[in-house]
Amino acid sequence: MNPTLESLGWRPALDSHLPPADADLHPARVVRDDRDRFAVAGARTGTARLAGALRGLVRPVVGDWVLVGARPGDTLLTIQAVLPRRTWLGRKAVGGAHHGQLLAANLDRVWIVCGLDRDQGLRSIQRYLALVRDGGAEPLIVLNKLDLCDDLQAARLRAEGEAGAVPVVCVSALDDLIAPLEPWLEPGATVCLVGPSGVGKSTLCNALLGRAELATGAVRGGDRRGRHTTVRRELVRLGGGALLIDTPGLRELGLWLEGDGLARAFEDISALATRCRFRDCTHDGEPGCAVHEALASGELPSERFLSWLELEAEARSQRRRAKKRNSKGRFKEISKHVRRHKRLRRR
Repeated sequence: MNPTLESLGWRPALDSHLPPADADLHPARVVRDDRDRFAVAGARTGTARLAGALRGLVRPVVGDWVLVGARPGDTLLTIQAVLPRRTWLGRKAVGGAHHGQLLAANLDRVWIVCGLDRDQGLRSIQRYLALVRDGGAEPLIVLNKLDLCDDLQAARLRAEGEAGAVPVVCVSALDDLIAPLEPWLEPGATVCLVGPSGVGKSTLCNALLGRAELATGAVRGGDRRGRHTTVRRELVRLGGGALLIDTPGLRELGLWLEGDGLARAFEDISALATRCRFRDCTHDGEPGCAVHEALASGELPSERFLSWLELEAEARSQRRRAKKRNSKGRFKEISKHVRRHKRLRRR
């Protein structure tokens, strides 16, 4: 295997997708996304564009493995194929759209970064966890700016209550107090940082890199909210061999779930639900509901249950809208075939 590919996180499971030697296609990883241009690194390194045959069908994201080719006399590489994704991170597309938006791919871990100088990200931990679990990566809660926190123990206890069994680590990126993150940075592992603007994701990346490579900015003095200094997703390699993907702050974080991400984010409630008397229990007053029994005894915090209710309702609405959208698309496809058939019969 090409050592350059291994240093970028290539896994043996991808070997079966390598092209024949005479195909003149080469594996590379997307390390930066610039709208209609992609920076790639690997067996071929440079700037690439998507092949016309792929437009409208698939769009690479940072972390994707792709096959690229070079045309004679062309300064740009061409992405001819996107290899299967091992894991991914996505969300509901912003605005009123009813479809998902992929943010990054082939991740080992996603660090959910929260700022301890205010309630930056703490209220969204469970929402992030559902999205991370749904894509198959392992989450870690990173509480940054511990130097600005008046009551670190209380903040950590609250985060641990939101996170369930997910580990919580406290750091201060600005002061280089980042040693607790080292166990999660094995060589070849890909880590993606997510969280709202102002929590210090880019500062944390720079601290891990040991140099100021990514732009950073100060938070607003009045409400401690951050300004968007990261405007695109980018993969960088650390000296120890791990790979980091920094992401812009997410102002909208709508759920877009295709698997069991919500159930895995609330494993305690999922486990309780298996003990309910009725298999289709909605946990809304039915007799023999183990979830409500746990609420009454204090085993299950009411705040956690209310968070689950909110996210479950949102996920149910998302599934309903997606099904309706798919049905409309299927109807349009059938109508198109019917019209085509009628035209042929008239000839």
